[in-house]
Amino acid sequence: MKKILNHTFFQQLLFWSLSFFILHRLFTREGDNGLTDIYFTILFHLPLLLIVYGNYYLVRQFFIKTRKLGFYLLGIIFLIGLAVSFHYLTFNILADWIFPGYYFVSFYEIRVIAEFVMSYAIISTLLFLSKNWFALKEKQLALEKENHQVKLASLKAQINPHFLFNSLNNIYGITAKENKASRAYILKLSAAFRYMIYDTSEELVPLEKEIIYIENYMALEKLRMDENAAVSFQSDGDFSGYLIAPLILLPLVENCFKHCDKNEPKIDVQISFKKSVLTIQTNNNQVKEASEIAGGLGIQNLKNRLELIYPKKYQFNQKIVEGFYKSSLEIRLD
Repeated sequence: MKKILNHTFFQQLLFWSLSFFILHRLFTREGDNGLTDIYFTILFHLPLLLIVYGNYYLVRQFFIKTRKLGFYLLGIIFLIGLAVSFHYLTFNILADWIFPGYYFVSFYEIRVIAEFVMSYAIISTLLFLSKNWFALKEKQLALEKENHQVKLASLKAQINPHFLFNSLNNIYGITAKENKASRAYILKLSAAFRYMIYDTSEELVPLEKEIIYIENYMALEKLRMDENAAVSFQSDGDFSGYLIAPLILLPLVENCFKHCDKNEPKIDVQISFKKSVLTIQTNNNQVKEASEIAGGLGIQNLKNRLELIYPKKYQFNQKIVEGFYKSSLEIRLD
């Protein structure tokens, strides 16, 4: 029942049914003329349809999307004038064509028609804004739930003991060989933990920190592989001054290491940032038996977060080409 009540078509049907009932009662309060009053009420609603749906466009375009109140006021004034004009056009010309033989006329003054039109403009504006507010509230709750799940997943999967102990063991193994390299990897591990523990509790983090984390993550994961493993990372662009949802890029990079051919790993990650658009492209070879695109819970969580945080601001593609899994994600951060 809740789904039905939330359905846009049902809401509009309820609104116009109620409107028809009220206006029909208003027009027949001095006597019911049967079909004549029904047809008159239908004709009366035509300019009201214009004002309501025209106002819906104005509210979405200038109230919700761009916050340009001045443009909205100019638009609604023009729309009210257009709806009043359409009312007289309907009864003077269209009525004879729609309902021939009834000879309808508009017996209301311009002031009264304008009041009707403005009333519907005000009511529809309030309804649109309240519906948008509830939608935003629901989206916020869903986002909080999704972020909570991501944090739990980070503790259980992304920040897992296997990754931790493998990294520490590898660092320990090279300590006696080259102290400088050891210190560098310890710093990378320390920075990675600091980022995951402290920074990812925020809804948005500096983009440059996210990129540094990806770079450190790849460097630490590479320790688990043969020193000749073909693992490359490139970044291009000025990342300073922009924010991004934490760990939203990690599933793509993590997938590269999870699903690559362990015998001869080939991994390439490229991140660029141009004109407020962040692009990450990953490319890794797969074992010969792999026939499906690598995905699973990590990729599904990524898609859920993208839809919640960056609706209509992202493009995500994944495919397999000649044994290589390729993914591409673009996010507009303006």
